Amino acid sequence: MRKAVTIGEYILLSMYIAAISSCGSSSSNTDDVGLANQYLESAYQDLQSGNQLQALADVNTSISYTQLRDALLLKAQIEYAMGDEAGWDATLSQFNMIYPNDGGDDFLNAYRLSEKHGDANLILSDLETALNQNYADLNCEIYWQIVENDAGFAYFREQPQYQTLEELKTCDSGLEGSKTKCKENFTKLLHHWWGLQFYLDHGDTQIAGYAASITAVCCKYFIEPPVLGWLVGTAIQLRASEVKWHDRGCGIILNWTWANFNPGLGVAGVEAFVTTKQN
Repeated sequence: MRKAVTIGEYILLSMYIAAISSCGSSSSNTDDVGLANQYLESAYQDLQSGNQLQALADVNTSISYTQLRDALLLKAQIEYAMGDEAGWDATLSQFNMIYPNDGGDDFLNAYRLSEKHGDANLILSDLETALNQNYADLNCEIYWQIVENDAGFAYFREQPQYQTLEELKTCDSGLEGSKTKCKENFTKLLHHWWGLQFYLDHGDTQIAGYAASITAVCCKYFIEPPVLGWLVGTAIQLRASEVKWHDRGCGIILNWTWANFNPGLGVAGVEAFVTTKQN
């Protein structure tokens, strides 16, 4: 005769099943985030190589696993670069629904408005929103370096509203004097939703004026396409005095937005980096 299940045993069994289901769900979610990040990194590499179509395919695959903040922002930029403004609008609308208190979409909207010579008051409003929302996940220095130097904001810098924004600046370049202790001082390449950063430590910065030496360093990090390492090394060598001037003993960072890697810009895009210091 089959033994009847007691209430206590039923509760324990239910708890066990729930625990097993929860563990499976957690593992699945973790796998999805991992795959989303892998495809996002592939999209970064594609853009770095100038392959916008493959970058769009990879970022769409990333979003199919989970809608990462950075993937959505990157997708909008790819669509804009490819002339798909309807796609841009749809992607940023989707972003705003998922991340309503994030300034990333405001920063990108300001960039587009400036490129199109749009309403300077709207550009100012979007940039103020991005600034007040943790600099759109940029740090203070990078936010201002892009606004003050990137070609996309050239129109806005000519408008009186630009001075209004400048009055909100709370960080400076901090270039006075040399450092005896460094928090960073390393050489590496980092990808972000807004572009990429190439860190050069103090030793590598000091060889910036020697074409063969600095190109050898660049080719270790800019692997695809092979010519890119050479182009970056040449660009650094041509601007060696400026690059070394930013070094205060801890190395420098070369910053590019993804717009710099638009295939239509060619070498000019690679040369148009912004230099900041490492800490």
